[in-house]
Amino acid sequence: MSTGNRWATWAIMAVGAGMSVYHLWVAFFGTPDAQVFRSIHLLFALVLAFLSYPLLTRQARDNPGPAELLLVVASLLACGYQFWAKDYIDNRMIYVDDLVWGDWVFGGLMIVLVLEGTRRMLGLVLPVTALIFIVYALLFTSTTPAALMEQLYLTTDGIL
Repeated sequence: MSTGNRWATWAIMAVGAGMSVYHLWVAFFGTPDAQVFRSIHLLFALVLAFLSYPLLTRQARDNPGPAELLLVVASLLACGYQFWAKDYIDNRMIYVDDLVWGDWVFGGLMIVLVLEGTRRMLGLVLPVTALIFIVYALLFTSTTPAALMEQLYLTTDGIL
């Protein structure tokens, strides 16, 4: 392992250890709100996926590039919005209230991040299948883009 990559190895180990400690804490003291719990879990998983797997192959490595670091920051933003807007998300009427710009931006970002993280970890089959179902829902059912975004990002029935 070269000195330049040592920070990445330590970061991956720290995030993995943090995820383990978080889940042990939850197992012992109980879960927080479902949306908060799942957002934190997803954030850990996305960060590990982006730091551990490169852009073009599924072989693990210990030297993430700028694209991976950008995806980690995007994951922090998309999951962080769930905390920043928690009161708004909890108090809105599902499928009644209009989505605000943050719902669209961070929801779209979350969908892309989950698809990319899944592609990196498992290959193309699962993300392509998910995209087919998203396109099907939008083109061949009465589901509106707003309802789909709400289902996928703002409730615990979609990604979370």
